[in-house]
Amino acid sequence: FPFAVMTGEGRFTLTAQERLALKSYLSRGGFLLASAGCSSKEWDRSFRKEIHSIFPERKMTKIPMKHPLFHTVFDINTIRLKNGGSAALEGLEIDGKIVMVYSPEGLNDTANANKSGGKNCCCCGGNEVKNSQQINVNIFTYALTH
Repeated sequence: FPFAVMTGEGRFTLTAQERLALKSYLSRGGFLLASAGCSSKEWDRSFRKEIHSIFPERKMTKIPMKHPLFHTVFDINTIRLKNGGSAALEGLEIDGKIVMVYSPEGLNDTANANKSGGKNCCCCGGNEVKNSQQINVNIFTYALTH
């Protein structure tokens, strides 16, 4: 599979076998899109710890808004958050290629979740990304074409 998604809430740890599998997957050309559901600080800390454990020699870095990832299908100039504030996506590169995109703010499409119940969010009070649909389309397209 060329594209995988990882999201969640709360603390977690990967097993040694899961760490090896993720390292192998990303090193062999796989792409991971990860985001903390509901802007979960615990999940964010766990994810960062796991990625550092898997790739201690690499660092996730901020992806500038001028990067082609933000301009593949939609021209995205800002990441809009539900409760305001600024956000940035982070990437992990291997051999000059982005193999993982990460957002500490949820990239789940909560704006359209559970509308019949009168709520715009399925789960939380997190600071979810409002333009997540366009961002996710761009990330998916970028991952499959670069």
